[in-house]
Amino acid sequence: MDPAWPETATKPLPVKLVITTTAEATQPQYVAQLKWNLTPRLDDKIFKFTPPGDARKIDLVPVAQAAAKQ
Repeated sequence: MDPAWPETATKPLPVKLVITTTAEATQPQYVAQLKWNLTPRLDDKIFKFTPPGDARKIDLVPVAQAAAKQ
């Protein structure tokens, strides 16, 4: 993995990420170029969960209790 860092920044963040698969003879690579937004404007409603109409609630039980039932 070879990240590229901006030369001048008050908060240095990676701008490029290269992942090389060295276990394969051809050594394929994946390259990601990143753009950061450190002051996003997000509306609170995007974090509100609305279940689908056919959703059903399930009960969660502690692992020890579930194991005892088996």
